[in-house]
Amino acid sequence: MMLLVAKSAGRPLKTVKPFTANKAARFAKNFRPGELEKLSGDLVALWHETKREAGPDFAVGLERLVLSL
Repeated sequence: MMLLVAKSAGRPLKTVKPFTANKAARFAKNFRPGELEKLSGDLVALWHETKREAGPDFAVGLERLVLSL
């Protein structure tokens, strides 16, 4: 959500309620440019790795991702 709002560049999003968009925009300001894209990519990569047969546990991978922030 933060990435979507940050990429919208101030344009109102029709599918997102204003309260939710404003809150996501405020939280997105805590990240430097490029950090949200990297975090989003890491989450997608983690999801795909856990769906492989011998992949790591999602909860453990998510904890490692959060601790690396």
